[in-house]
Amino acid sequence: MRYMMLIYSDESAWTEEEREQCYKDSTELTHKLNASGQFVGASPLQPVATATTVQVRNGKRLITDGPFAETREQLGGYYMVDAANLDEAISIASQIPPAKKGTVEIRPVVDLPGLPQVQTHRITPFLWFNDNAEEAVNFYTSIFKNSRIESIQRYGDAGPGPKGQVMALTFQLEGQRFMALNGGPHYSFTPAISLFVNCNTQEEVDALWNKLSEGGQKNRCGWLQDRYGLSWQIIPRALGELISDPDASKSNRVMKAMLKMEKIEIEGLQEAYKSA
Repeated sequence: MRYMMLIYSDESAWTEEEREQCYKDSTELTHKLNASGQFVGASPLQPVATATTVQVRNGKRLITDGPFAETREQLGGYYMVDAANLDEAISIASQIPPAKKGTVEIRPVVDLPGLPQVQTHRITPFLWFNDNAEEAVNFYTSIFKNSRIESIQRYGDAGPGPKGQVMALTFQLEGQRFMALNGGPHYSFTPAISLFVNCNTQEEVDALWNKLSEGGQKNRCGWLQDRYGLSWQIIPRALGELISDPDASKSNRVMKAMLKMEKIEIEGLQEAYKSA
């Protein structure tokens, strides 16, 4: 579910240094939320002195300079996030830097039918299945927490598939949009294309590895093929952090340890990193 988080604070309570640091910390948070598929949008606002208020009364437009109301705390920015529930939204709001000096108001967004979808990605992976695209999409959206099916199109009288059969689906996994097609047996997946999943914890690695590989094939170095032949890389963020250490001896030990693994084990990587 999407939530709007409105940020209020007393503009005069911030020094210029505090404001700049707040912008930097807020930017880091947006990247964190984007990586977890929870980010929809965010932006600070110019000071209330730049505000213009518009009202329409009896068909007449009334324009005044300044905010709608004079308050002790002013609206200074917003976040739009996709959270599983209110508790998760509260957890995110608690991380918003201005909450330390101001207030964050959380409000659920109304999903109004017919509104155009916000296009956050210009490039959408397009997956070709034989005749089980709907089954595959249901499987994927059952595994990833922040996921949903956006639309389903069916073949009509013109074909080429049987009338009423699912032709294509549009869906999201962790905020990333995909399309899936029932295109027939002409093409199949290969490991040359894979979906790379960043994981924050070993528990997340374990869960995704076990669910996605069920009925498929486990490979080395965090790679697997699911029951539909689609390849995935289930990779903890710790791997990238350890393997990019400027100390070449440490990063080489991590690389050697990783090459011996099927499922990536963070503890094993850390042991290799610390060993002499």
